[in-house]
Amino acid sequence: MTDRGAEAKSSPLADIDLLGPEQYRHGFPHETFSRLRRDAPVWWQAVPDDFEPNDDRGFWVLSRYDDVVAANRDTELFGALDGPALTHSPQIAGLMLVSMDGRDHMRQRKLISAGFTPRMVSRLEDKARGWARSIVGEALERGECDFVADLAYQLPMQMIADIVGIPTEDRPWLFKLTTDLLMGSDPEYPVTKEQQLALQVEMFDYAQQLGRRKRADPEDDIWTVLSSVEVENEAGEREQLS
Repeated sequence: MTDRGAEAKSSPLADIDLLGPEQYRHGFPHETFSRLRRDAPVWWQAVPDDFEPNDDRGFWVLSRYDDVVAANRDTELFGALDGPALTHSPQIAGLMLVSMDGRDHMRQRKLISAGFTPRMVSRLEDKARGWARSIVGEALERGECDFVADLAYQLPMQMIADIVGIPTEDRPWLFKLTTDLLMGSDPEYPVTKEQQLALQVEMFDYAQQLGRRKRADPEDDIWTVLSSVEVENEAGEREQLS
């Protein structure tokens, strides 16, 4: 059997390392991907032995548009079960929209799209303007701010929370929880794997509680739709989403 890692090291493109942070320090590495499109449109990126988390030997990289489109549309040959991360994640296979294929993916997308009612969409522009004024106004009152944390981060998070249906009073706590969870993948951020797991459990528990609240008191948001909808399972029976 051919050792793909050895092949990569002997390749004229062996200096390419898509996992190295230096590659992205000055923006997207357009020159690197131009080389790949020209010389290796299907490229095997080996994972170094010291790379954390090191759950896989490597991954394939498609750099040409037509190949990406073809792979995206062919759910028989290409699967999304591992989700969008580079590491092998069997625990999420088929359980989230980003890790679903074929019929399951289309069903879930259709359910989520049903939550974008004309009334909700018509409110989004006013909500965005309102949050922008509020966020900038708070920064002006303080006289100083961290642009990323206090402005750039806040607006999209508040808008996503509006669409999904997160109660306003829960957002500061949930946003911090989300940041801690996402930063846990950064080796310079002091969060152990045990702490990351605890954060996930805390978020999961909150989601269950919110789902029960939405079923008891429905609102015009995505969470209400997903919490209350019933779908037909493989046995032809009606059931709620897990």
